Amino acid sequence: MAGQENQQYTVLYGRLSQEDERAGESNSIQHQRTLLEKYAKEKDFENTIFLADDGYSGTNFERPAWKKIVEMIEAGQVANLIVKDASRLGREYLQVGYYMEIYFPQKNVRFIAVNDGVDSTVESSNDFNPIRNWANELHAKDTSRKVRAVMKMKAEQGERLGGRPPYGYRKSDGDANTLVPDEDTAPVVKRIFSLYAARNGPKRIATILTKEQVVNPSNAYYRKTGKSHRGLDTTRPCLWSSNSVTSILNNEVYLGHSVGLRTTTISYKNKQRVERPESERFVVKNTHEALVTQEQWDIVQEVRQHKKRVPKHMDEPNIFSGLVFCADCGKPLVLHRASTMKRTEYNFKCYTYGKKGKTVCTPHHIREFELKAVVLEDLRRVTHFARMKEKQFAAIDELTPELLCLFIQRIEVGERTEKYSRSSHQSIRIVYRDIGTVDSAMEQGEVQPHIAPPLSEVFQLPA
Repeated sequence: MAGQENQQYTVLYGRLSQEDERAGESNSIQHQRTLLEKYAKEKDFENTIFLADDGYSGTNFERPAWKKIVEMIEAGQVANLIVKDASRLGREYLQVGYYMEIYFPQKNVRFIAVNDGVDSTVESSNDFNPIRNWANELHAKDTSRKVRAVMKMKAEQGERLGGRPPYGYRKSDGDANTLVPDEDTAPVVKRIFSLYAARNGPKRIATILTKEQVVNPSNAYYRKTGKSHRGLDTTRPCLWSSNSVTSILNNEVYLGHSVGLRTTTISYKNKQRVERPESERFVVKNTHEALVTQEQWDIVQEVRQHKKRVPKHMDEPNIFSGLVFCADCGKPLVLHRASTMKRTEYNFKCYTYGKKGKTVCTPHHIREFELKAVVLEDLRRVTHFARMKEKQFAAIDELTPELLCLFIQRIEVGERTEKYSRSSHQSIRIVYRDIGTVDSAMEQGEVQPHIAPPLSEVFQLPA
């Protein structure tokens, strides 16, 4: 059409939504084209062009071909617009009414809906347009309601609701509705959970995967299927974002559960997708092979609840993040590190003391390496429970973030008996998961250590 700006066309327009496609051949794009071209020829319309939107809902006017038609109308290039019936133009009552009653007349565009007997040049043919448009919208609303009901039923039964498989999985060769671990990407998912349990945040994990040139989820799917989708950037296939990592850490599908109806559209008119509240989602457990254990999942979710930011000048993450508290005010102890410090000088101090000063609380200062030594020694003291909990922790040689999350609920650091004296006594209280605190070492012949009273009876936890 370049160089022919003043030329006017008779536009033949077709539209087919996914719901219309299920109705059969009568609504197919090819059938619409044949009908419209035959009509245009019989009525002596010249200079015709056919444009169509395949797979677009009638309540959505953000369609490529339709937007092109509007551009042509604005440029004065459309004399006539012909559709099979008014529902092909759209099923949104107000918007369709606006186009038929206001927009087309203003732009001197003749509108014809063949099967409805509508011709904007024949005034009497427009009498039933409001009722017809309302009925078309009612059809869209009813179809949307039925589709939602079917989707809800499938979600309740744990069936997949279509779309691409979650990263780490692929569709089973024998059943497209069944997920099986993907040999290439499942190990990456497992590693992401391990890295996060080790106190690496989403941004740090994304940086690690990017440096190691691990293909990101969108490009991994594209390379396997050849299917493009929104957000695909083939120029940087190994660039990971913290959002991609967070999405994986939040997805219960990796526990082997099917999570249905995680998102929905605002309405049958507004197709913007929004997250559903967790109370409205359907979780059916053990529908496919898990990539992480429940214990791994619980550790990661607990770490995520603390949402600790990795401080500057850290060579490695703080393995005590969210675990160490002041025995007096109950607030967290903050880890202090700096490029000017030696590793043996890294230390924890009370958050309240740092923010409000010595009139409210005291430093409760303890060096990081000293706290590691104390906790490691105490873990070895209760190694009997470690062996009962998990075979892989039978020998505790060093502290790891996973080990701390698995066994320890809380560490309380008291003030020194003589403030600011490095040689004075300082109490440290370790609260273990399931068993509370252990107040003495096991003696020969004992089957379990002495268990101290529950924490709530000794120290009131902060709200």
